[in-house]
Amino acid sequence: GHAVKAVAMVRSGVAATSDVANVTVVAPWVSLAVTSVYGTPSPAGVSSVQSGTVVNAGVDASVLAGATTQYVCTGWAGTGSAPSSGSGNSASFTIARDSTLTWRWQTNYWLAIGAAANGSVNAASGWRTNGQYVTLTAMPDLGYRFVRWSGQLNSTILAQMPETDSDQREQEDFSLNRQGIGKVQTK
Repeated sequence: GHAVKAVAMVRSGVAATSDVANVTVVAPWVSLAVTSVYGTPSPAGVSSVQSGTVVNAGVDASVLAGATTQYVCTGWAGTGSAPSSGSGNSASFTIARDSTLTWRWQTNYWLAIGAAANGSVNAASGWRTNGQYVTLTAMPDLGYRFVRWSGQLNSTILAQMPETDSDQREQEDFSLNRQGIGKVQTK
């Protein structure tokens, strides 16, 4: 128990104090609900927490789902005592009322970039955000020409050639340094 000093007013208008022993002050319990569609959050689920407790919450920074899909934690949304939003994969707050914390995620896909013999591509293989546009430039070796984009992974490459005047269109479709614009999309 804690000793609590109580203040009482006496009839003469002069304040007096006294020590009161063995008084225990208990903070109320509140609900904390933490949800995440990926990763392993801590704490997880719904729990009762004593009001005034500092909550240190976290979740994995990224989670792989096979070799070609990655989920990256971008932050959280909160209600109650939790901040309404934040970035990163950790949050800390003092809980005083029923609260929720929902982890937010971004989907990335592995984009494998390669070139056939006698040429190269200006970008490296790597993780790309779902919906991100990726500009690729095919660079044929001397004496060779770019023919087409090919291949399929967890993305679709949409080749788009810039417009040229009709006299040069057939030749330009196979010229050096033409760009294809790819958009990583879900299947």
